[in-house]
Amino acid sequence: MGTYKLAKRLLKSAKIENQKLVVVTDNYELAIGEAFLRAGKEITNTNFYNLDSFGHRPLFGVPEKIMKDLEDADLLISIIQKISDVNTDEYLTVRSPLTNLKQKNPKLRIGQLLSITEEQFNEIFSYDPKEVRELNNKIFNLIQKSKKVHITTPAGTDIECEISKDMLW
Repeated sequence: MGTYKLAKRLLKSAKIENQKLVVVTDNYELAIGEAFLRAGKEITNTNFYNLDSFGHRPLFGVPEKIMKDLEDADLLISIIQKISDVNTDEYLTVRSPLTNLKQKNPKLRIGQLLSITEEQFNEIFSYDPKEVRELNNKIFNLIQKSKKVHITTPAGTDIECEISKDMLW
């Protein structure tokens, strides 16, 4: 399944019909961003922004035009590459402000695909969203009742973490 079809499937599973979608991307992630734009326009009211069109990056903040548009948006899909230099880190100036928008717009749902290649996108999202959601719900329910999590895989992953009761889900 190609990038466009996967983007469309993800948007349909988000039940975005008759709502407002905002897609924010950049030149590095443009193919994925344009797939969401095309799919979004077929489903709902969709606005599209390329961060690179707002000037030299890294940017010192999210452009005001985007922030204004997100005030009444229902879904933000953010597909951007991390850009930084010695003075500015877009994690702090762009990514974090986008994530924190729920404080200003409580109905906003946010999907972030950060520093992902088109190949990675196609591999990751080729799985059935319903099956992924069911697995996520099982993991979520287990973790909420846990104080510690220990994860191992045949490839050698061996991680143990404590779960804070203050963690926001």
